Amino acid sequence: MAAATDSTLFVQQRGQGRPVLLLNGLGAHHMMWAPLLRELEGATIVFDWPGLGKSPAPPLRSHTIDAFVRIVEELLEELQHAEVDVVGYSFGGIVAQHLAAARPDLVRRLVLVATSTGGGAAFGRPLAMAALSTPLRYYSKSYLAVTSRFTSGPTEREPEFVRHSAQLRQAHRPDVLAYYGQLIAANTSSSLRRLPAITQPTLVVHGSDDPIIPAANSCLLASRIPEARLLVTEREGHLLLHHEAGRAVVAINDFLMAREHRTSEPWRTGRAVTMAEAKRALRSADLRAAQPGGAMHVLVRRILSG
Repeated sequence: MAAATDSTLFVQQRGQGRPVLLLNGLGAHHMMWAPLLRELEGATIVFDWPGLGKSPAPPLRSHTIDAFVRIVEELLEELQHAEVDVVGYSFGGIVAQHLAAARPDLVRRLVLVATSTGGGAAFGRPLAMAALSTPLRYYSKSYLAVTSRFTSGPTEREPEFVRHSAQLRQAHRPDVLAYYGQLIAANTSSSLRRLPAITQPTLVVHGSDDPIIPAANSCLLASRIPEARLLVTEREGHLLLHHEAGRAVVAINDFLMAREHRTSEPWRTGRAVTMAEAKRALRSADLRAAQPGGAMHVLVRRILSG
């Protein structure tokens, strides 16, 4: 289909009725949704961002979050879906926030997983952020094995998990410019001022041991989105959706499939987060990740929250 990049996207649809649209993370491709797809009971739409997976790199590139939002809007228009539920994972979660704020008519329920506001976020740990500054983990098994020690949660450092992750990543290596385009878009945008405009019921899901996007970011999101609940999965890291039948994938299915979101298990067991709680969590995360990049995000947060 033709999208905002004048490129053709690889798209997979499954089932009938209102679908769940899955927005993937940095450099990731459609096969990496497998654990969640096996759990979701309803219709789904999975696609690869331009230059990732089976979607060719576009001849023209626009490295802004608004450009990625337009890709999603045009995809849904092409597929003739007037309303969807959205799961945004990591980078895809940033796009999902802007989409939900701009198009409340298009998004019914929202799930934000291991994500942040982009600009103004609590920065990850220095070694984890350095590892993500290159797409090399999609190309080198040894690089992934070494960097997994400081980019992953405890359950994601097990040798079998790392081996499977390496095989999956190398199945579709990202176009290098497309990878850096996502990084640029994420770091030159901020959803902070748009969060109050997200009126959809929103489940925020985060691993307690995420060194890439600290869990404090989930507190910030849940405290600023009016109708939100936070679910934190213990001992899991940034790859919490890559666990078969993990707590996160089960919770997402329960939330989206419930007739009334307030009756779903994750909504009843999740917690509402106050502004004061979010500020405490952010202060702690900012101290742990003290570095120039983190200081810049703190400054952005203070300016946009003022």
